[in-house]
Amino acid sequence: MTPQEFAATLDATNLKLDASDGEICALCDEVAHSGFASVCVYTTNVSICSDILYSSQARVCTVIGFPHGRSSLEAKREEIVRAQEHGANEVDIVMNYAALRASDKTIVTEEIVRLCEVARKSDLLTKIIVENITPPFIHHCATIKPVCRMVKTPINRQPNEGPKGLDS
Repeated sequence: MTPQEFAATLDATNLKLDASDGEICALCDEVAHSGFASVCVYTTNVSICSDILYSSQARVCTVIGFPHGRSSLEAKREEIVRAQEHGANEVDIVMNYAALRASDKTIVTEEIVRLCEVARKSDLLTKIIVENITPPFIHHCATIKPVCRMVKTPINRQPNEGPKGLDS
């Protein structure tokens, strides 16, 4: 795999709470120049990224229900719709892992199926972010994988914190 092929598999992410517009713009420039697959930012930054990357092959991704996945189904659904309206091509949906930890797999599965349907109707690529990987979580994630593009785990985090992205 060449460096360019590898770069095309990466999401460049800035989910810092205090990220400035200048930092988001610089990240988009890096994404376009380096050939990354996407830039992942908060929903409030999607329009900026979409404007900068409009002629690039890079996708604009945002997080839904971030960081803990405890937003209501309706709130997450609305986030997906608004993200698409502002130019997102992809969404990373945070699984409600509090419900999963409470063994309420029906709610978790129903939420994921419904949200993936909303994203698919909006032509958005979909990834599910899963926290606290253990064998029961892995088993349950295997059952939901067919309804979304990918299931992924968070990176660059401290114990007892929600998912965090790479600060590029």
